[in-house]
Amino acid sequence: METRTATHPRVERGVSPAGDPAWIVRDYATIKKLLTDSRINRFPDPAVADPPRFTLAEILQFKQVDPDAPPPPDDLVRRMVATSFSPRRMRAIEPAVNAITRELIEDMRRDGPPADIRTALAEPLSSHVISELLGIPAEARAAVREWSDASVDLADRERSVRADRELKAFMNELVEAKTRQPGEDILSDMVRFSANEPQLAGRDLVIGMAAGLRFAGQINTVTLIDRGLFLLLTRPIERATLADSKTLERVVEEILRFPHPVQRRIAGVPRYARADIPLGGHVIGEGDLVILELDDANLDPGVFADAESFCPERTENPHLSFGYGPHYCVGAALARMELKSVFGNIFQLLPDLRIDGDPGALEPRRHQLSGGVMALPVTWTRG
Repeated sequence: METRTATHPRVERGVSPAGDPAWIVRDYATIKKLLTDSRINRFPDPAVADPPRFTLAEILQFKQVDPDAPPPPDDLVRRMVATSFSPRRMRAIEPAVNAITRELIEDMRRDGPPADIRTALAEPLSSHVISELLGIPAEARAAVREWSDASVDLADRERSVRADRELKAFMNELVEAKTRQPGEDILSDMVRFSANEPQLAGRDLVIGMAAGLRFAGQINTVTLIDRGLFLLLTRPIERATLADSKTLERVVEEILRFPHPVQRRIAGVPRYARADIPLGGHVIGEGDLVILELDDANLDPGVFADAESFCPERTENPHLSFGYGPHYCVGAALARMELKSVFGNIFQLLPDLRIDGDPGALEPRRHQLSGGVMALPVTWTRG
């Protein structure tokens, strides 16, 4: 058995994408420990007037109206969202996810090569799925997708602020509509849940959580799809084996673990310290912003054998891409479902799919937190 070298806590001072001071944590063991530490919270302390910001997108940053009120407990916020991602609901939507995946790939095949995976498959699939789940009207989805992309644009602050306002105004109107006439969707579920919980009172929390789900369900999932296809198209792998569910599961988990070779995530997961935390020879102060660099944790040689290599056959894969413990991503099952649908179908319908051009010449997506590429051009033999 291979001996792995234990890593020491890797904690350093840095800045967030918004330019504010932050603690950056990079090693697996420390990140996993912090994700189970009750002194770490997803929200800043409401008593702090001007907490350090992770991003300039205000809609993703919950600000408590009453600074004297206790912050909403993480577990309560999690329950508000998690009930909407129940195994029953995920099983119910799986056939529809598979159907739209195959439809989009069939459209690619009918239109003929070349194509851009992001615009032809990843973006329409992820946008449709999360919009359906949130209950966003079909006629508004194109605008919401554009606002979501622009609100987290790191290169154009004016565009980001403008889109953030537009998205927040739209989500405010949508929450109001769901309050008056709830439906069978996640946004309505959150409205109903928060109405019965005094600690979740107010519309801002629901709006912020819905925007966060929209961001994760679209932008992050798009990057996972293009990351996965880039890896599968640039590494030797027997494509026919992806028809086997066990093999497909292993491949998806390794895609989740391995950072995008062209452009990694710009920053990790933000959390806030609710008390002083001694860590790695430093003291993280109460109220400080802590950024957990999950990409670094997933390459920790103390945890993963041959950590710097993409290994589709990897069987032990305790990656932290979806967090851990009370901070585990409630939408993990949905993301896995979409990835399995794409990678399980695309090589059946386009068996000789390949990157169109030099993979090393792809343009990195540096202006968004999720990283990835600006476009993933592919081609295949027209049948």
